Amino acid sequence: MSQLIKVAFDEFENKTTKSHANALSFQGFFDFEVVQIHSMSLRQVKTSQFQSVLLDVNFRNSDWRFARNGKISFICDQDVLHFPFTETSTDVLREGDHSYCWEYGYYKMTANPKAISVDDSEARAILQKICDAKELKIRIRTDSSSRDFKPEECGKIQTHFREFYREVFDETKYTGGLANSSLTSESPAVIAWKKHLGRKILLFWNWVGWIIGSAAGDFGKGPQDFFMTAWMLGIVFFFIYRKIWITRFSKNAPSAPR
Repeated sequence: MSQLIKVAFDEFENKTTKSHANALSFQGFFDFEVVQIHSMSLRQVKTSQFQSVLLDVNFRNSDWRFARNGKISFICDQDVLHFPFTETSTDVLREGDHSYCWEYGYYKMTANPKAISVDDSEARAILQKICDAKELKIRIRTDSSSRDFKPEECGKIQTHFREFYREVFDETKYTGGLANSSLTSESPAVIAWKKHLGRKILLFWNWVGWIIGSAAGDFGKGPQDFFMTAWMLGIVFFFIYRKIWITRFSKNAPSAPR
């Protein structure tokens, strides 16, 4: 088994867990999608009593999305598949000057999430349908919002599924065109680099806002002018710095695994 799959065995529960090593991420400092996805990855759980294939998804948003009341939907050519979200935990974490709502859980790859499967035949059939789709569309819906994935994002997800299927179920499947692993599945190094870049820009934006705000206050402007000036000029400097920073450091960004 390649480095694409992480394997863990629990001898007390006699449970084997196989998960994709390269989690996908659909968020970013400049990504203002309503539903932000911090990580997405496939996982197989296998014991002597049951087998399950789960799509783990962790949501990170500025407000609660209540994913537990939603689902993920796949359009595989003409077939439509729906899988409800099972929430495992929630949390509120502070990052710098902002607090984010985290929602953790998974989508069970089966027609009946409450059923206990003694084999993986149904999950394999579902995964294969997603892997084989010539036209794939994906939507995640929460209690109050939704996210339709762009074609290139659907391509990333499909490649993630193909890699998992090949490594876990059938090594002869989906070998062509996967030499450059994960079409664009992002490695942990790439994700870490993006987070580092976002933090640097956020710190700079806060600094610019403080400088401009102080200057506006010194000139005796009222509260409305104060915030408007700080916001408008902060936006201008923010995007100027963003362009400079990305141009300067993009050459040093880690590449996806080969």
